[in-house]
Order: sequence, then structure tokens, then C-alpha cells
Amino acid sequence: MFDWLKAIKALKSNSVYAVVCVQVPDGVSPELGLRLRDVFNRLDPDGWWFINPGSFLAIFAVNAAGRDRAKAMVAAIENLKSTDPELLDVHIGRAEGPLSNVSARPDGKVLDLPTGKALNDAAQDRH
Repeated sequence: MFDWLKAIKALKSNSVYAVVCVQVPDGVSPELGLRLRDVFNRLDPDGWWFINPGSFLAIFAVNAAGRDRAKAMVAAIENLKSTDPELLDVHIGRAEGPLSNVSARPDGKVLDLPTGKALNDAAQDRH
């Protein structure tokens, strides 16, 4: 029998995630927010959050599929950035590392914004 309590406890410890951070320096208009939201929803990260005034964070569990999904998100935002003048000043950052306070559903979807250096590293990695 699967031990859910043990699995949840393991997730709450330092789980390794790929983090993608999208920053809009002048804040997010409702239209831009909807376009970015659609990209985030389509690429199905393990968790994502809009953090005012203009940042989006997405996390992907580090495994072969998670890394590929994080790279696909960066590529999709870069593609959107190249076709939409409103996104010219958008910064995209990516980092990988352990996150703490990760609480997730049994399907792996993260419920609340975790903490960890990888979140800060992604926010500072700008391209």
C-alpha cells in the first residue's frame, strides 16, 4: 500500500525543481497577463504563480520530462516575445535547485508557492 503521509513529507523537504521566472518591468496589462497565462497553462508546470506587479514563476519537478517542459516554457515565452512588441522588455530567467515547503497533491501539482534559493536565482537570471 502506498504511504501518502511519507510521500507528502518527502515533498515538503528539499525537492529539486527547475524554476522559470518571467518579469515584465513595467507591470502586466490585463491583455498581456492573459497571453502569458495561456502559455503557462498550456505548458502545464507543476505549479505557477503571478506575483505582482509583474512577475510569473513556474516550477517543474526535476526529472527528464520536467527539464524538457521548463526548456519548452522558456522557448515559448521567447517565441511570444519575438512576435509581440509589448513583450520586448520582458526578462526570462531559469534556475534549478532545491525548494522547501513544497506541498503537492498526489498528482504532483504544487499547491502553494514554495521557498528556496532557486526562486531568487531564476529572478536574477535575465535574458
